[in-house]
Amino acid sequence: FNQELLQDMAKTIRARGVKNPISVHKHPTDKGRFMINDGARRYRASKLAGKKTIKAFIDSDFTKIDQVIVNAHHESFTPREWAVIIDQEVKKGKKKAAIAAELGKSGSFVTDHSKLLALPDTIAEVFNTNRCMDATALSELVVMRNLDPVEVDTWLKDEKQLISRGTVRQLHAYIKNKSAQADDDAEVNISAEEESSVLPANVKAKRSR
Repeated sequence: FNQELLQDMAKTIRARGVKNPISVHKHPTDKGRFMINDGARRYRASKLAGKKTIKAFIDSDFTKIDQVIVNAHHESFTPREWAVIIDQEVKKGKKKAAIAAELGKSGSFVTDHSKLLALPDTIAEVFNTNRCMDATALSELVVMRNLDPVEVDTWLKDEKQLISRGTVRQLHAYIKNKSAQADDDAEVNISAEEESSVLPANVKAKRSR
């Protein structure tokens, strides 16, 4: 917790009190005690303000997903944190569509982040060293690497290379054009071979001249 922000909140609590009650649930083992679901900052700031009590309501149905949603609204979740919580929910047997609905996120958001814990080594290094934390860009890199691992790995080895959605799209376009050119060249070679095998000898001779 940012102590400066807590002190600022404590000032407003001294002057105005806590307007929004915190959410708690009963402690699983200590009878008569409660654990905070949502409102840890208000609770800490109230203590700094010298308050002995705080308004609260009991919410026994509070889940891990609810906590994630609360935290996501209060502070920036890192892509890794999103990946971990999504992975935990998937391991519980939940469908990605259901997880997306619970988190208030799109299906593509959940799909992209679910891939972050199982990236190919070269892309995982980019993620782990914070060169790129954009789940969408990293997901696209995985797709492209399946098509052309050598080209993608060579591109990633350049430490000066900026890795963003824009540059990844440029790389994707390059790989698609490269693949299309290779297909065209193969088609030309096949056509030439077929023509050579069916033309009469005198026509071949004339063409050779």
